[in-house]
Amino acid sequence: MQNDRDIIKKLESIDLNDVNIEYIRALLFQLKSVQSIKSELSPENIIIRCRRGRNYTSRKDMSYKPLCLCQSYQRATLPNQTAFYGVLSDDVDHWENARAIGISECSALSDVESGREYMSVSLWKIKEPITTYCIVSSNSYLDVDVSGNRLLGDLRNFYTNKFPDNEDASSASDFIVREFSKLVPEGHDCEYKISATWADMILNTVGFEAIAYPSVQLGGQAGLNFALRPEVADSKLILDKIISFCLYKSKKSKEINEVWESYFDCINKCMVKNNNLLSDLKEVSYKLGVNANELQLL
Repeated sequence: MQNDRDIIKKLESIDLNDVNIEYIRALLFQLKSVQSIKSELSPENIIIRCRRGRNYTSRKDMSYKPLCLCQSYQRATLPNQTAFYGVLSDDVDHWENARAIGISECSALSDVESGREYMSVSLWKIKEPITTYCIVSSNSYLDVDVSGNRLLGDLRNFYTNKFPDNEDASSASDFIVREFSKLVPEGHDCEYKISATWADMILNTVGFEAIAYPSVQLGGQAGLNFALRPEVADSKLILDKIISFCLYKSKKSKEINEVWESYFDCINKCMVKNNNLLSDLKEVSYKLGVNANELQLL
């Protein structure tokens, strides 16, 4: 009988351009020692979801992609499947970290020297607990201080206490974590075949409502992304607000800076403008090393 290390070697040697999904599924089913944590997302957790563009005002604008548009592999979905992708925050006080992760994974500015881009960030509240399969390994969150993030801290501590040292188990878990947190170039969606198949098994065969995994842009060392079954998103999530930002990047300063312009209160159905927009733009222009008039030319 093959051990997990042998199975992982086979998975790592696969030509993902040509391999059949059922072959990947058969190998993944043979993994015996992948370590995971069953958890529940509770009403105190906050979910962040980002989308390029601005002035969105409806749930449809910010929720999961329509099934008819889902023709490629994604990190946690196979072709002809959809999911609600988001970033988790332990509570409303720490949502900034989740927002930064969501923007970094959605923005195109990291690939250019300068420019500006409109981005919308939606905040979602949880009505009822959501059963979640958490992917984590012995190497997760080693390079960051998680003491200020209760969600990551609890996850890390629970993993350490639950699982004793086991090389085979660590190897299998590390492999799954790497598949979910690896960077995939645009146009190479076949690289998602393993993570998408694993997620399909967890969500649609085992029956979890959501699957959570380490953030991609931060090398799997901070933040927790997740994919939620669409029918669960429809029944258990409340859209609280949608914030419209403009992101700026200049050649003089390679950092991305942002200014919020307005937000739509989805509960009270009203738009709130940023009354300090001009002063915020001046502050950003100073950080970027340009004058305020040049911001619109980026």
